[in-house]
Amino acid sequence: WDLGAPWYRPTRICHLVDGAEFGWRGDAAKWPAYFPDSVPPVINIGPGSPTGVTFGYGARFPEKYRNAMFACDWTFATIHAVHLIPEGSGYRAEVEEFVGGSGLPVTDAVVASDGHFYFSVGGRHLGSAIYRVRFTGDPEQITAVSDQKKVDSPEPATNLHRLRMELADLLVETRGRDTSKALRFALEYLSHEDAGIRYAARIVLEKLPVDIWREKVIDGGHGLLGQLALARQGSPDDLKNLLSQIVESDPSKLSDDTPPLLTLLRTLEMAFARGEDSLASFREPVRKVLFPLFPSGNADVDRELTRLLCFLGERRMIPLLLDRMEADTGTRQVPGADYFTRNSKYGQAVQDILLSAPRVERMHCAQMLLWLDDGWEIDQRKRYFSLISDAMRNSQGGHTYREIWERIREVALDQSPGPWREALRAIDVPPAYLADMENVPSPTGPGREWSLPEIMELIDNRFTGRNFEHGRAMYAATGCVQCHRMDGSGGTMGPDLTALGRRFTLRDVTEAILKPNLAISDQYMMTVIETRQGQTLAGRIISRDNESIRIATDMLRPAFSTTVPIDEIAVESRLPVSTMPGGLLNSLNADEVLNLLAYLYSGANPDHPVFNP
Repeated sequence: WDLGAPWYRPTRICHLVDGAEFGWRGDAAKWPAYFPDSVPPVINIGPGSPTGVTFGYGARFPEKYRNAMFACDWTFATIHAVHLIPEGSGYRAEVEEFVGGSGLPVTDAVVASDGHFYFSVGGRHLGSAIYRVRFTGDPEQITAVSDQKKVDSPEPATNLHRLRMELADLLVETRGRDTSKALRFALEYLSHEDAGIRYAARIVLEKLPVDIWREKVIDGGHGLLGQLALARQGSPDDLKNLLSQIVESDPSKLSDDTPPLLTLLRTLEMAFARGEDSLASFREPVRKVLFPLFPSGNADVDRELTRLLCFLGERRMIPLLLDRMEADTGTRQVPGADYFTRNSKYGQAVQDILLSAPRVERMHCAQMLLWLDDGWEIDQRKRYFSLISDAMRNSQGGHTYREIWERIREVALDQSPGPWREALRAIDVPPAYLADMENVPSPTGPGREWSLPEIMELIDNRFTGRNFEHGRAMYAATGCVQCHRMDGSGGTMGPDLTALGRRFTLRDVTEAILKPNLAISDQYMMTVIETRQGQTLAGRIISRDNESIRIATDMLRPAFSTTVPIDEIAVESRLPVSTMPGGLLNSLNADEVLNLLAYLYSGANPDHPVFNP
């Protein structure tokens, strides 16, 4: 969904240390891994759908695999063996494929009492099965199996592991007890060379009463993480004193390619986020301190400088960020073939996205410029909208990529002066699938109310030598293209259909079209919201958080949605009804039905055998 967006995070393995935070799950609220108050991943796996996880403890396997962590990926039909290697107070990891194969949607795994490894497959109404993996090699490699036991709390791997765990123990020991030891330890290790130790020390500090440590950290004498802790936990007066201290210091002396400057920027973000209007008088002084630092040459630092300076209303960022938007023409990446060919549907989609070079930096700059709702010249606004249209025309991303651009564009349009809007709105590019539909013929018919047995009989007798172009036309004529992506083109309200024929039988495909409510993924189920004011909204939930729900009520215009505050919702219910309408085949004659099914089954591939006599 988020591939190509600035906040995209791949499937990853994280170390759940005491007090760990990883940021939000949804949309632009996700935290980048470089935030100093976020625990970075041990390793990024890449695109995937993580399901079951287990350890190899007790398996009749060689030692390497007995100590491995096994992570299941439903999408790419893989069980990863993750080998954790102690490093500092945490771990690094090496990953290898343990089990993999096409058509193997892995859901869970376990090491059973017999020492064998079992895993299950299925989900989404696919065939279910349980498989066993056993070791058939040299028995001497598993001679120690009788001595194995599951280890719930392993001994610390290194002295730094032991130190991190001692700091974590202080979180419990200080509750209602003497805090002097915890304070001494926290302050001592705030500047430790190991990032995990610094993180643990900050967590301990934040759990202590602010009154006993605010004066000790405000000047940065115990490391910049102490200031970050104060920004996260301090009172409004603490935040004012902290910003005064930062403004009087010289951030330019901090290195821009190591954590210090990023920590300072994160501290400022947290302070302004928590202080809100009470810190309004500091906006201009902080702008003056930060603007000379941009650009720094460090991508992460520049991203946060952009975020802060735009939030603070620095209008001099407009021409600078327009230049950066124009300079970003994307970076094409070619993923490894073995990994992405495991699931042709998602693998091809991911490869298409990476090869189309999504404009990640351009999207970040465009989003940040939304903070600046005035100070623009008309030519700058036209350039901004032209760069957005160029990105929408010449690049692609995950399911929400185009929607994000459309949302940015709509907000910017609302912010623009009224007399400008007509000219700016004209700088637009229609979706590719709408352009394709301009000359699409209507079905010839005559149609009928088709049944599954009737269509299966047609398939048995006449499903060879079908017409690719006519099938493509029927795909558009029936409206499929407006909600589904096929071969990189189409709408995003429904699932990608490129690999439909590789994952399902023709009978399954036909039945899903005729009876869309028979098996509904929770992603595409209809939700009905009734508000306290008596309004009723029905559609698909796009996102939700603690404050509001965003629902798309027009299936053909997914970028346009309605946001409903949580406290205004009287009733929310899920209906066992798909957002896909029924009767899509009823306007088609027999040849039109067969050509459409052939087009779907081929994955929009004109060289598929179904199109050959």
